[in-house]
Amino acid sequence: MSVASEFLFVRDWDFDQGAVPRFLSRFVNLFPDETYNLLLGRIDHAKHAREDKQQWLRTFRLVHQNISFGGVPAEKRRELGRDCLSRLIAADSADEYAELFWDIAGYDESSLRLILDVAPKIDERGVQNIATLLGKAVPRLAFTNTGFARDLLAHFTGKNRERLVEAFAYQARRYGGGVYAGSPEDLMTQQQKQFAEQMAAFPDESGLEDLARTLRKFT
Repeated sequence: MSVASEFLFVRDWDFDQGAVPRFLSRFVNLFPDETYNLLLGRIDHAKHAREDKQQWLRTFRLVHQNISFGGVPAEKRRELGRDCLSRLIAADSADEYAELFWDIAGYDESSLRLILDVAPKIDERGVQNIATLLGKAVPRLAFTNTGFARDLLAHFTGKNRERLVEAFAYQARRYGGGVYAGSPEDLMTQQQKQFAEQMAAFPDESGLEDLARTLRKFT
């Protein structure tokens, strides 16, 4: 029996300041497949719990920490990320697969390339799920990875392209977490200023016109 499977039905991974994800963040470096299969099992359990209108197990966006795949070799992370992405594209509900993908793959060029590689082959549901994936990314992906945004949008037209443009724009307006010592008003002013500065530096080039227009609505 896999050691990781012992945690499959542990409801509160946040207990004892995240003892379970802390342990699994070390365990995954030695046994990435077992840990990945555990997380897939949690996602599957959540799906059935929702269908039965029961409380499901919280696995991602924990208070203390998610499981970190940062110590897993890059090639294995790409392998698992590719598998996760294929599941996400076919899923009825993509939210938890989206969380898992970013936790595994990260945000380097190779992980974004996985998304670009599947883009030409996805159907309407796949586009909707990719939009969900974008919404779960680190804030302001359209600004920090503009080339990726342009290359992804280039595969789509019509409603599918509009859905992805809206996803990038929504995600660009999200703000990161963390503790801020000042007033909420000062924080909002600072974040709005940062957004305006990034928007002013946004490239004026072919393939990004509709995304730029949508982003400007927020300035």
